[in-house]
Amino acid sequence: MPVPIPRRGGRPPGRAPGLTRRTILAAATREFAARGYAAAGVDRIARRAGVNKAMIYYHFKSKAGLYRAILAGLFEPAGERARALAALPGAPEAKLDALVAMITSRVFAHPELPPIMMREIAEGARHLDRQMLGAMSGLYESVAAVVEEGQRAGRFEPVRPLLVYFTFIGPLILFLGGAPVRQAMSRLKGAGDWDCDQDALCAHLQRVLRRLLMLVAEHATGESSSRPRARHRPSAIGRVADTVMDAPQNAPDLPRPAGRRPRRAQSGRKA
Repeated sequence: MPVPIPRRGGRPPGRAPGLTRRTILAAATREFAARGYAAAGVDRIARRAGVNKAMIYYHFKSKAGLYRAILAGLFEPAGERARALAALPGAPEAKLDALVAMITSRVFAHPELPPIMMREIAEGARHLDRQMLGAMSGLYESVAAVVEEGQRAGRFEPVRPLLVYFTFIGPLILFLGGAPVRQAMSRLKGAGDWDCDQDALCAHLQRVLRRLLMLVAEHATGESSSRPRARHRPSAIGRVADTVMDAPQNAPDLPRPAGRRPRRAQSGRKA
């Protein structure tokens, strides 16, 4: 009877390569979301995936390579879709709505993404190399392109694209990453409603960006004009500040607490 020859190199025996790789990625994504990069263990990932560690190193070479593959799988397809949406014809506000809807949908479809990103923020982005950062930047670049297009057409306020991006991506990541806190709060008696579905959150973020960027007249009518603005309009913050400054200064005094007498104005003389 022939004696089996030990394998040297190559893929370990077992499941099909594609299925094994996907199984490892799914298990590793949950591990990194739950523990962060530094505390994630290759042994636990192997147990979750039902494979041995050799299989992980065969497919990804290292823990860092596995982490890089996870982030690439999360961000690269989203970046490609964002670039396609930004390149479509149409009004910039409609394209911005589509970008918000696409990004919101992908974040809801991958609930491990918010905790991974929040851990990276807390740890100073120490585990993000140039390749990962490049994949992540695709979403911002597409949003910035649409914002700048709207500004050139005179439809958007002159708000920095960076601030527009973080106006919606920050709340989106924090809302979903904070799900355990919201769930704990919802169990408190009388704590109110702490949940929100994907469609409602997406619509809210779209309204926020439109109110930030669009002209005042468009807020009221829902219509937009293709005419460029003849003069600069103050930003939303500037309009609020002007309203406060224009408020009447002779407002009535507030009622004083009972038991306290008003102080007399000092005349400069001692009694």
